[in-house]
Amino acid sequence: RRVRPMSPLSFLKIKTLTVIVAIVLATFAGMTVLSSYYINRQVSSVGDRWQEFREGPAKKVAILSDLRNALGYGGMIHNFKNLILRQDRKYILKASLDILNITALLTSYQNIGLSVREKAAMDILDSRLTKYEKAIAVAEKMAGEGRTSKEIDAVVHVNDDLAISAMLAIVGELEQAYADEGSRVEQLVAETNRTSNTVFIASLVLAFGSIGFTLWFMYLRVLAPIRVLSESMQEISRRNTSEPVPGTMRDDEIGDMARTVEVFRNVIVERKSFEASLIESRELAESSNRAKTDFLANMSHELRTPLNGIIGLSEVIREGTFGPLENDKYAEYINEIHDSGSHLLAVVQNILDVSEIDSSSVALKEESVNLGSVIQDCLRELAQNAEARNISLRNHADPSGPMVHADPGRITQIFNNVLTNAVKFTPDGGDVSIDSFFEEGGTLAISITDTGIGMARDAINEALSPFGQVNRGHFAKHEGTGLGLYLTRILVEMHGGVLKVKSAVDRGTRVTVILPKERIIDSE
Repeated sequence: RRVRPMSPLSFLKIKTLTVIVAIVLATFAGMTVLSSYYINRQVSSVGDRWQEFREGPAKKVAILSDLRNALGYGGMIHNFKNLILRQDRKYILKASLDILNITALLTSYQNIGLSVREKAAMDILDSRLTKYEKAIAVAEKMAGEGRTSKEIDAVVHVNDDLAISAMLAIVGELEQAYADEGSRVEQLVAETNRTSNTVFIASLVLAFGSIGFTLWFMYLRVLAPIRVLSESMQEISRRNTSEPVPGTMRDDEIGDMARTVEVFRNVIVERKSFEASLIESRELAESSNRAKTDFLANMSHELRTPLNGIIGLSEVIREGTFGPLENDKYAEYINEIHDSGSHLLAVVQNILDVSEIDSSSVALKEESVNLGSVIQDCLRELAQNAEARNISLRNHADPSGPMVHADPGRITQIFNNVLTNAVKFTPDGGDVSIDSFFEEGGTLAISITDTGIGMARDAINEALSPFGQVNRGHFAKHEGTGLGLYLTRILVEMHGGVLKVKSAVDRGTRVTVILPKERIIDSE
């Protein structure tokens, strides 16, 4: 909706009435305002004086009371005397704690501000406190040497006369401050009472007239229209935008407010339409993603059946179940068919695993698993390939354990993926080693280290992402879909673990599987 421009007289009505109200209030309430200002200033002065007194002398009195308790009976001096008489070491701690408390109280008192007399008294108390600290140390040493209470008292006796005089001086200062402040407050209160009595009757009469006229004006011209506008805004806040905003035709300030709210209502209407289109787009995207996942899952299932047939028949032909092959080339080709089929089946299985993970349909079937046995089985499957390429497989992990709570199929898939990659990307004559150890905190780490071609640091994140393939140079023929490490990372994380990869180009790669201590089954 197009907002109407304001006319030159748009503020005339309310502004004119406002001027009239201002004149009435100035005429009938001028004296009240001036008198109230004067009275408030006096009351404020009394309040300021009282607040200043509370933050000054009154606070000092409270601190002084705590200081007496900390020094007197049951306090530091009492505990010091008990230390000398009883030679009980617990009174050393009590006296020391009292000294810390006294020091804090003295600091709080000094932070409020000191007169010259108070400063001199504080210096005396500080010096006495220092003497007591030294006396406690001497008393403790003499008690440890087996000295009698009388001998200790003769050496560590502290004269408290100066401290008592200092406390009395502080008390005198505070008593004088109380007397001075009381006199000043009485004078201010008397002045305030005289002024209040003078203007009370006049203020009462003038107040009735001013308040009546102001209430009439406020209700008729301001409160009633604003209440209607507020109800309209509440409806808009409830996202009910079907009704137009009232008051948009007014040529005054209320009309300006109503037209502003109307613009806001139109924005809400447009936003609701935009949100509806976003919801529709999101539902369409989710539907497309589900269709993609369903397609990958169905495709993977459809491909595995013929692939299993190809692999099975190629094994029959390669092993010569129904007779030997007459041509060596056929034997070479059938090996290629078998290897390619096995590779393609692994790729299809990886794609199926990814689709299941995306659809959140993967659930762990957990049981007790011997991790050492799992690693041994994986190495046994890779032994022939590694031996053919003169790659050394060294297993330093304990073959008898440890026992972990995990999904046996998924935990086997994790180590089979890592070990297969290690052998695949290690040049002939290289090394692949497995180590396991417990880290600080009880987590279990299994590291697979190879002397292969490695990866640059920037390429590690790519290798751990779905379909992420790193340039392997002359090893490119071994590359697959880029799902192996990604699946491995996801499966490790599903077990509550972490997969760490460290690698350097032409130096090798170390992949570490870390399982949380909650997965470890105590052998005891």
